[in-house]
Amino acid sequence: MKNYFILLTLSVIIGIAESQAQVDYGNFERYTQYDLDYLSDGEIPNYRLRHKGDKALSLYFFAPMDYSELNSDIVSDSTTIIDNKHRVTERLVPNYRYYLSDKSNLTFGIYFKRTNIKYEGEIDTTIAPSLTIAEKEQIKRTGIYGRIGYDYHLSQPSYRLFDLDFYVGSAISFGYAPSKSINETDFSNGDYVRITTKGNSIGYGLDLYGGINFQFDNFSAGIEVIALGFDSNRGVGKTNVKSETSIAGITEENEYYTYDQNPGVAYSKLNLSRNLTSMYRGIRLSVAYYFQ
Repeated sequence: MKNYFILLTLSVIIGIAESQAQVDYGNFERYTQYDLDYLSDGEIPNYRLRHKGDKALSLYFFAPMDYSELNSDIVSDSTTIIDNKHRVTERLVPNYRYYLSDKSNLTFGIYFKRTNIKYEGEIDTTIAPSLTIAEKEQIKRTGIYGRIGYDYHLSQPSYRLFDLDFYVGSAISFGYAPSKSINETDFSNGDYVRITTKGNSIGYGLDLYGGINFQFDNFSAGIEVIALGFDSNRGVGKTNVKSETSIAGITEENEYYTYDQNPGVAYSKLNLSRNLTSMYRGIRLSVAYYFQ
């Protein structure tokens, strides 16, 4: 009987001790904000908010409302650079962001395209009778486009899964697109034709936009709507031509300019400038990863 009384007493004591013990809420590290036995005097860090000095790597994707306005070399990945509309050219642009303050940041972006085609061949005139016995051609086209933007962030309402980051901004864009083509043809009678063409186009633009980011801890996805833009392009369609021909033993060299809107005319001097001011129809989609 005495032993039963001792066991009953121990059971009651253990039951009371367990009822007073803290419930285990998870395997959290002791003395952190996740441990219920720890009280933090400071605020829990909010990783969705940006601060001065923060940085981000982002990728912009331009989605035009009218694909006829987009450079055909970007749409079809062809070897021809048609025009130098620098804001439209930012089809897929990697960017670097730097936060000047909690409410503002700078964005730096660059787009690059390079085409280099070369062929050289001797013609078998026994199979394909021709006066031409050899041909050589080389085409080089490059497109370098840059963008610098400034964003000012307006408000950031918070939700359980993400914050909404509203902002407005402006950006300047610039570009340089040189091209060079070499064509050489040799004939069976000793005649030849050598033609070298060069073109350089430069341009700049300015646009105003507004956007919204779905802001997660170190990641965001967003969309921008461009409100107004300005383009200025110089040299588009202008080509410098140098030719050397040898016909019947007579060699002749010429240098002149051509304009693609008026083919067949050789200009000794040609100044060309194209300017556009228009609404910028399109949106930018973006994803970004943030770090300090």
